[in-house]
Amino acid sequence: MSLELEHEHLEPRLLATAEDVVRAARRVGESVAGECSHRGLHPSAAHALEDHVEHDPPVEPLDAEYPVRLTTGRRLDSFNTGVQSGGYTSPLRRGETLDISREDAVRYGVENGDRVVVTSRRGSIVIPVRIDSGLRAGLAFTTFHYNDEIATNLLTIDVTDPKSGTAEFKACAVRIETMPS
Repeated sequence: MSLELEHEHLEPRLLATAEDVVRAARRVGESVAGECSHRGLHPSAAHALEDHVEHDPPVEPLDAEYPVRLTTGRRLDSFNTGVQSGGYTSPLRRGETLDISREDAVRYGVENGDRVVVTSRRGSIVIPVRIDSGLRAGLAFTTFHYNDEIATNLLTIDVTDPKSGTAEFKACAVRIETMPS
């Protein structure tokens, strides 16, 4: 995936990596930081533009044993942790799945609904597959919404960001194995 960036202080160009995006955002921040006072931005917003964040890749590296990056998050049907929507039926609600790319599905020989074993350095879970054309090869996604059925957090990493203190359980290295027939 790439991003086309246009801003009055930058020439339009294609951003292909996360590092490109961070560098471009830093340049935009530098170019508008001095303009904050006359734009009516709150002083804390001006400070935020000056407090640059360096790109830092996920702590846990991919390797031959754990070649897939698992990311976790929320799905639209469980927005707001389901507090406002949990009592209602939704055509979007489908249960927990491991979303993988078509390329990875072919590599592992699985189809929608097939169950796989997903293993990290901390544990393993069994979960059905869902093929998602929006994912690139080597990237998998699941949520943590159905913890009573599938304990996704057994896989996740217990590391925190040194600046914000937030957990990095949103990115870890895993391997995917098909279930024996």
